[in-house]
Amino acid sequence: MAKLETIAITGASGFVGQHLMATLMKHSDCNLRVLVRGKQYPKAYLNDRVKVIIGDLTNRDHLFEFIKPGSIVVNLAYLSSNSLQENLKAARNLMSVCKKNNIKRLIHCSTAAVAGRAKETIVTEETECRPLNDYEATKLEIEKALMEDYGQQFELVIIRPTAIYGPGVQNLMKLAKELTDGNWFLCYLRSSLFNRRKMNLVSIENVTQAILHLSFIDKNIDGQVYIISDDDQARNNYHDVERLLRKHLAASGYFLPIIPLPQSLLSIALLLLGRSNINPSRIYNSEKLRGTGYSGKVMIEDGIALFADWYKKENLRRKPAGQ
Repeated sequence: MAKLETIAITGASGFVGQHLMATLMKHSDCNLRVLVRGKQYPKAYLNDRVKVIIGDLTNRDHLFEFIKPGSIVVNLAYLSSNSLQENLKAARNLMSVCKKNNIKRLIHCSTAAVAGRAKETIVTEETECRPLNDYEATKLEIEKALMEDYGQQFELVIIRPTAIYGPGVQNLMKLAKELTDGNWFLCYLRSSLFNRRKMNLVSIENVTQAILHLSFIDKNIDGQVYIISDDDQARNNYHDVERLLRKHLAASGYFLPIIPLPQSLLSIALLLLGRSNINPSRIYNSEKLRGTGYSGKVMIEDGIALFADWYKKENLRRKPAGQ
């Protein structure tokens, strides 16, 4: 009988973590271990196949019970309220215990945003990163610390998803609210300005499948960085995403035809707003990941429909009785 894989997940209570856990719990070929900072965690984790360890990445001693020899470790945690030094300490603690306990593979979730204000229109794993803000800089420094410390005693893989969307995540929520409850003229102006700007969205289902693919793939992927994106989908732009949201949310259309404004105006606006990516045409190339055999299954049309359905139910749930 084949030995069950052990998957140890940090950040399992977050958005990506909960989706990953839900998918993994449908598999009978692995046992799961999760590291949580407090005693409040999803009831779904009360399962014979899930071992919950109360602990903190900044305390190295907590990690020895969490990480077992031969396991696959998926690091989804990010200490957003902590300093760069505390985040680096957490990363190095994780790396240290992974080495001590002789794991099989560590998959670390970073972000495609580390590219920052990169010069290229097509961003790949080889693009020189030029982080602009603290978040991007911290994420990139964590990547560097892991790469410097791991010593090739096990496989280290870094993933860089683009803007993740799906039921329950903030991406697209503001746009959905503006389309249903906002000022139509402001929405019209935004649509004229943004028009075909690349949205760089990626479905949570596709991110989850990519993590599973890289966790179980039977080939050496040591030291590799992979972008996870849906930018190869033609409708991954503001115009089409807005149109799809309007359709599924039954939001009224505009009284005037959209008049696309020059992209140079949008670039200037993004620059004045202090955005890292001021190139409306930027795409993140995921060909390297697809070259390993991964193929995202969720098209943006279906992903937007799922998000819109959740959004409508959530709005209905939050409305006071009688409204």
